[in-house]
Amino acid sequence: EALQSFVQTCKGPMGWDENVERFRAQHLGEASGFKTHNAGWFCAQRRPGHALGWLQAMYQNETMIPDILLLVDDDTSVDMEKMKGEMLQANNNAGPFVGASCRFTQGGFSFAFGGYGTFFNRASIQRMTQPIFCDERQGENEFMKSACANLQKNQIGELDVFQQGDSVFELFYKYSAIQHFCLHSDWAIGYMITFYSGGILNQIEPRQCRTTPCTHGSVTCHNQTPKDMSDFTLAHS
Repeated sequence: EALQSFVQTCKGPMGWDENVERFRAQHLGEASGFKTHNAGWFCAQRRPGHALGWLQAMYQNETMIPDILLLVDDDTSVDMEKMKGEMLQANNNAGPFVGASCRFTQGGFSFAFGGYGTFFNRASIQRMTQPIFCDERQGENEFMKSACANLQKNQIGELDVFQQGDSVFELFYKYSAIQHFCLHSDWAIGYMITFYSGGILNQIEPRQCRTTPCTHGSVTCHNQTPKDMSDFTLAHS
């Protein structure tokens, strides 16, 4: 009964931006074979948000920030040399860059089909772990100005959990713990990148989605069995 009430809330009006709300109401659950009786599916959508809190704590020590952070499923293979070639190009390496192997744009924002991977360079991590101030401490910081402007739009209710000095990772860590977290985890991460990374979600080439066969040229492959992963490693070594 509690789960059905939760589902009805997530499918109904929540006072969000109308484009995001329409998209959520139409598509929540479709990407993962959602069943209205599967409470575990809803719990799983919070996990990447929870991980942001752990990463925020780890990256307080800047020496721990990697050149590339990979957000992938545990049945995904990644050719790291090809990934480095995409992520660490001269035009990407200096500024924040976030890429996805399978990018979609719907509901007014871009998001990755999560299993195939979302990838953050060091500069983007540094930006999204810095504190945000929407008061006199903001100064002329263009990133903070953009983040604060989007907070005021409050398109999915994120302003309700924001506190001065929160980073982007902290904001969405807290947002993932709200009572009615009504987003697929891919959408939550994509929304965060679209409106709070100070950049865009870039398509990594070649695009790799469900209808694309895994080949020697693929940067990532998803839904891999242990044998598939072994074959991928041999083919890409």
